Amino acid sequence: MKEFQEFSALYQKQKQYIVKVVGLTFFLLILVTVFVLINTRRINPFMLYVVAMGVVIFYAVKTRKVSPNYDLLLTFVKKNKPELLKEKELLFFIDYKLDKRYEKDPERLVKQLKSPKQKKQMLKKIKEQESNFKSLTDPKKQSKKKRRQSAK
Repeated sequence: MKEFQEFSALYQKQKQYIVKVVGLTFFLLILVTVFVLINTRRINPFMLYVVAMGVVIFYAVKTRKVSPNYDLLLTFVKKNKPELLKEKELLFFIDYKLDKRYEKDPERLVKQLKSPKQKKQMLKKIKEQESNFKSLTDPKKQSKKKRRQSAK
């Protein structure tokens, strides 16, 4: 349960991450535009915009909450289980669990996601994580667990 709470906190941070990156982008664009309009120094405006977007890209990469293999996982899911693409929280959970599972050997995960020979094995792992996620988020099962714990 503690691990699921950790996941939930990470997912909330991921949702905030998107807002922060977009906010930083608009803030820096407005700041650079005002600086260019004031025209106190003769600096190429294009260079200022490039530097501002470089700062945004650096911030986005450094504060990213998904694993480096998230894009590979998305590609794999698009090809094999496109119905999962609608559930962003579930995809984040699968990525989180696979990242934890292959923490010591991330290259193995990359190979398994790319290999057509290991497609069935990866689909099985994804299905396993999907059922794990549904059991953790299903409110009926949660209330049954709470009743059992309170009865003890």
